[in-house]
Order: sequence, then C-alpha cells, then structure tokens
Amino acid sequence: MRYVASAPYFGAEDASTGSLDALLKALAANIDAMEPTFKDFAKLVAEYGIAMTAYEGGQGLNGTTNQPLKHLAQHDQRMYDAYTRYLALWKKSLGDALFMHFDLAGVPGIPENIFQYGCWGSIGGVLEDPAVCAPSLPTLAGTETIASVVHHCPKYRALMETVPVP
Repeated sequence: MRYVASAPYFGAEDASTGSLDALLKALAANIDAMEPTFKDFAKLVAEYGIAMTAYEGGQGLNGTTNQPLKHLAQHDQRMYDAYTRYLALWKKSLGDALFMHFDLAGVPGIPENIFQYGCWGSIGGVLEDPAVCAPSLPTLAGTETIASVVHHCPKYRALMETVPVP
C-alpha cells in the first residue's frame, strides 16, 4: 500500500505560554487552524488513491520559555480535552487513517536533557504505569509542582479512548 505521511503536531507559540489558561487556549486555536490542512490531505489521498498516515504526532510544546508550565500542561484536564478535540478533527477529516502518537522513552520529571526541547509523548516516560494514572483529571492553577501531578495521564487516557481495542 502507498501512503502519504505527515507529522501533525499541535502547539503554542512561546508568547502564549505565560499561564496554563493562555497555553491551553493557544493549543485549541492551533488545533482548529489545522482543519484546512487535514482537508487538503484528504483531497490528496482521494485524488491519488493512497492512504494517509501520521508517522508521529500529538502535542509539541517546544521552546525554552515557561518550561515548568509546559510540563504541568501535560497533566491538566484541558490537555485531555485538547487531545479529544485533536483526534476528533483527525478522524473527521481523514477517517480511520493511521495515527502514530510520538512516545519519548525517557525519564519523567523536571525539564532537563531532551525535555528542554519540548514536551512530547503520551506518557511521561517508559517508567510511568498508565494503569495507576489517577482516575480524576485535575484542572491545574499553574502553581503545582510537576511531581505532585505526574501520575495524571490525560493524554494517555484520550488516546486510549480513541484507539479501538482489537
């Protein structure tokens, strides 16, 4: 089978990351802005009779500004909402096209090493056990420590609810 592939990340400009509210609103706006691109890909795959795939994607909060807030955003209820919105748009535009979410196999925690370049992955790292993610997803104020919310896995939950179980 032939594919056209993309890496559809959604994110926020550093200038809009001064608070969790601002950051998450910017994510929603960026997701909404992707609809024309997804529709263009849908036309392309239909015209050429090929399949669409995302070889990696999800949220990509990069840049060195406000890293602690970017890390907290990973564990906020509104990140779950962002992923639900994002994956619904993908499915609306491209149907059941393959979407491979990026997973970073690293150590979860404070921004350091690779994390200085962005916040990616469905869970914080390979040592995180999604089975023990807290059942309630908090809406954060931005003053919490990353360690105090690290076991909330809103992205993982959104992905798990969207992907069909074989």
